[in-house]
Amino acid sequence: MSDVCPHKGASLSAGLLRNGCITCPSHVWRFSVVDGVMQGNEYTRVPVYSTRIVDSWLEVDLPPKPMTRTLRETLLAHARGEQSMDQT
Repeated sequence: MSDVCPHKGASLSAGLLRNGCITCPSHVWRFSVVDGVMQGNEYTRVPVYSTRIVDSWLEVDLPPKPMTRTLRETLLAHARGEQSMDQT
């Protein structure tokens, strides 16, 4: 499950886990650890990732990281008048 609460970005790993739900420590939103759905609002959810244990190691199937532009690519795009992208 993602560690980021969709409300204000609080760390869910600092929350309380009880009865299959994690409670956000910042504002008490509760999310199912099975499917990430917020309790009481099926349209708000936290991403969850499939996992498995292999030879005592926990493997997590994470999504690919988004591509980011290098500083050079950003400057060249700016020079061409293209819309800027946030650089991480």
